Amino acid sequence: MNRPPDRGRGRANTSRGRGKPKVTQADIEAYLKGHKLQFPSLQDAALASTPLSLKEVVQSEEVFKSLETTETIMILEYQDEQFKNDPWEIKSRYLDTMSYPVPEGKYRYIYEAMLSEFGSVEFRHTYESKIGQKSPISYSKAIIKMVIPIHKCGIHPQQSKTLSIKAENGIPVHYNYWDYIEAWTKAFYYQNQRRKHSWFLKICPNLVGQQELPNWFYMWWCKFGTRSDYLIPEVQKELEFFTNHHPQLQETNTSEGKSFLFIIMTFGIPWIWKWDIQFGNNKFGFPVLQRTFQYRWWKGINLNQTLAKIKAATQELKLQLKRKEQSSKKNPFLEISAQIKAKNPSLTDDELVIKTMDYMKNQFLQSVQGTHIADDESMTSAKSNEEDNNPFTCLAGESQDPYEDDGTTPAPTLGDFWDSMTEMMAEQLSSRKGKEKNQ
Repeated sequence: MNRPPDRGRGRANTSRGRGKPKVTQADIEAYLKGHKLQFPSLQDAALASTPLSLKEVVQSEEVFKSLETTETIMILEYQDEQFKNDPWEIKSRYLDTMSYPVPEGKYRYIYEAMLSEFGSVEFRHTYESKIGQKSPISYSKAIIKMVIPIHKCGIHPQQSKTLSIKAENGIPVHYNYWDYIEAWTKAFYYQNQRRKHSWFLKICPNLVGQQELPNWFYMWWCKFGTRSDYLIPEVQKELEFFTNHHPQLQETNTSEGKSFLFIIMTFGIPWIWKWDIQFGNNKFGFPVLQRTFQYRWWKGINLNQTLAKIKAATQELKLQLKRKEQSSKKNPFLEISAQIKAKNPSLTDDELVIKTMDYMKNQFLQSVQGTHIADDESMTSAKSNEEDNNPFTCLAGESQDPYEDDGTTPAPTLGDFWDSMTEMMAEQLSSRKGKEKNQ
């Protein structure tokens, strides 16, 4: 096996012990001058990783919580286990300064440009010094404005578009919808030389109530989102009623992660996010380099404004629930439907309509059964006497329209009419759902 690139071992500019190359300010300026970089995501290519002190690491970990989700960056060889206590060294040996295995020309800034051109994310970067884009980024802000599902991307998933910017070598960059999905992860994998970079992330509330979000975005949320334990007590208390009573959060097929994403989007609550790496083993026992994800509360939030939004939404929800309760008391169908739903919470809307109609059918037929039977008998008797006294009644074998009902086919009952009405309601409900889904 060919050994991965060595980070300076045996060279004159190598520091002892860990083999990190010593990069001077002159080296940095020469590199920047020769490469003429214009995108901040590539600036860390000129800088070696600066080891964090134990104090810095502890302070950093105290304020961030870790997501349970990890991502495999690459599968390692067993000889890499000698560096398992320094996963950043492993990354440097294989990936140099990149944060992921880079496809030809698809650097981080390319993915960022994709999301910007689609109008999906607005990016802002804060640099460490006044030289701007020729300086490492301290922290970044990303405002998520739009998530485009596959049927609204404007092109066939396999067809390509040309990005407005070009790669470093001047070659045009082509991308398709699958690259767009890939951009939602790789655009955020920037890291500065001190490994102190973090992201301010926020999802605009206008995403709520638009089209159904694609499932791959919920997968994105599992890595780049947050969990309810990051909320401060004041916000958690204010959200309690909204969380426990909003109809969309009570659906049986809504996971905890999707529910909290709905809350974050509704109130536009931002969070701070960053990534790190670790040495690990996959489920097959092979050594892997993994990416981990952390999050925390943003201390700069306008707390009074956020609490006011939650209070207003909670009051509106209470009014809606009160109106719905009053309406259901006046509507037997809704009242019976609610009772059946309470006993069978897993029922779909179609199943609930059918069960409710069946219950009402049985109640109705029981209440009119005596009258219904008496009316049937009296109508049958009257019809028989009328036929006996009618001289024009056809005898057996005489001419008769072959398509005319001869009286042997049973007449539809009230139950038959009720069943037909139930089927019609279920079909209309399914048709309406299908149209809403396709919109």
